[in-house]
Amino acid sequence: AYVWQHLSASLLIWSAIIAIGAFVGLAYLLFVAPKRTYFKPPPRSTTTTTTATPQVVIIGSGFGGVCAAVYLLARGITSFTIVERAASVGGTWLSNIYPGSGCDVPSYLYSYSFCPNVEWTRKWAKQPEILAYLNNVVDRYDLRKYIQFDTEVVSIRWIHGNKRDKTSNPHSNRWEVITKNIRTNEQTTTHVAAVISAVGQLAEPALPDIQGIDDFQGDSFHSARWNAECNLDNKRVAIIGGAASAIQIIPELAPRVKELYIFQRTPNHFVPKPDSIWSPMYRWLFRTVPAAQLLLRWFLYWQGEVAWLGLRNRHGAAQKIMVKLCDKHREQGVGDMPELCKKLTPTYPVGCRRLLFSSEYYPTLRRENVHLITDNLHQVSKTGISTDNGSTYDLDAIIYATGFDTHHFLQTFDIYGRTEPTRTLSQRWSSDDKKDGEGPAAYLGITVPGYPNFFIMYGPNTNLGSNSIIFMLECQAQYIAACVARILQGNQTIELKQEALEAYIEERDKKLAPTVWAGNCNSWYKTKAGVVINNLYTSTATYWYHTRRVDWSKYA
Repeated sequence: AYVWQHLSASLLIWSAIIAIGAFVGLAYLLFVAPKRTYFKPPPRSTTTTTTATPQVVIIGSGFGGVCAAVYLLARGITSFTIVERAASVGGTWLSNIYPGSGCDVPSYLYSYSFCPNVEWTRKWAKQPEILAYLNNVVDRYDLRKYIQFDTEVVSIRWIHGNKRDKTSNPHSNRWEVITKNIRTNEQTTTHVAAVISAVGQLAEPALPDIQGIDDFQGDSFHSARWNAECNLDNKRVAIIGGAASAIQIIPELAPRVKELYIFQRTPNHFVPKPDSIWSPMYRWLFRTVPAAQLLLRWFLYWQGEVAWLGLRNRHGAAQKIMVKLCDKHREQGVGDMPELCKKLTPTYPVGCRRLLFSSEYYPTLRRENVHLITDNLHQVSKTGISTDNGSTYDLDAIIYATGFDTHHFLQTFDIYGRTEPTRTLSQRWSSDDKKDGEGPAAYLGITVPGYPNFFIMYGPNTNLGSNSIIFMLECQAQYIAACVARILQGNQTIELKQEALEAYIEERDKKLAPTVWAGNCNSWYKTKAGVVINNLYTSTATYWYHTRRVDWSKYA
């Protein structure tokens, strides 16, 4: 009843547009897309071999790097290598092995369109199953032969020169990529035509700025660097943080530990997560009737696009509906505990900070051995934690579920472009650099002026508040593969024009202004100055439209 009371004409119109778009999109996928070259993935296994000197380097073998590789293969490009600093593929799903680790996007949407998985066991997959799926994709497309494991990129430098005269330097107008084997420390220099960074936004753990972190004598670690050898049973454990990782860890640890102290700085909005195991009947249906899985995937996708309506305008009717849903979930969970309910009640729009999905978190907070603490942290001592009000907590272990450094893009290696041979792109993008006041910015999150033949997967302003990042990665991979094909066909150099980026930033800022992400809250989506640098400013359907073909007029 509440929903119908708050439906506006605008919302009804948008719903109609989305419904029509769903039918048109489905028809496109079924009848048009299979005929388009860039939608055709390569065979499950290829017999081609890599060349001694690759033409393209992909950095990272998570979902982004694997996706980029498959789309290059789809265009017949096999002269590439994937540089991976870990010992296996997986990216964030290789490192986030904490108890309860899983995805908050439904399984059938959190997978590649070209490689559907009919064997998902849960509606929301857990980390081991997601990692197994990605490894399966790597094996189906025979990608391991392209990957250099235990290898990190040290630096990337553009060798500028006269394209017509290479007598002075045969590597002119190419990228010099220096890599290092982590095990042997041996460095290798390679010159390539193009570089694709697929290191993502959620790679480098962030620790809170608290005095005495190194003084603690018990076990302590970040959730993304989980210590599997640490036995937490019947221990006094603190978790610093109350967002996405923490709410998955807490329900798993609470029954095992003696006391669990949750240090929460800011409350979050929650919606239920009705996770369950797919029954054998449904799994049989998805295996035998591929259209059934496609329809489910399409429904989930447009469900995410509808959720976007509540995020695009923090004062709109859809936002009011989302607030009501979150309030109802909280009231059902802890409404009979007024003091706890007050601590858990946000004062900012839904989605300003990451919207969280859990049906287990509120019930866990009701346990006698679980304590939610909202006092400001003062310092970490040898034996525990103290807060500003003078309270002290003796602990055996501290877990930092404090997220990632999301504001310093491409910080794990140095990249020097054509126009700034002495300053890295990360330095140029530094949020503290007043000269480049816009902070991290890339056209469509992919290309940057001054950095020819360089492409970014999951770059600035491509994170989502709804829907699946896998969809975004496929849009980017398709776009990048088209650019790389053009580069390799004529030994060309393509570089984004400065005016194209400036126009993009102007449109981005204008459309982000009314969204929830620009609301009155602190989040990893924006800098201290309030500039939203992580999240997409439009719907994913619009992003697909902009990336479906390359507008060459924006490149020199």
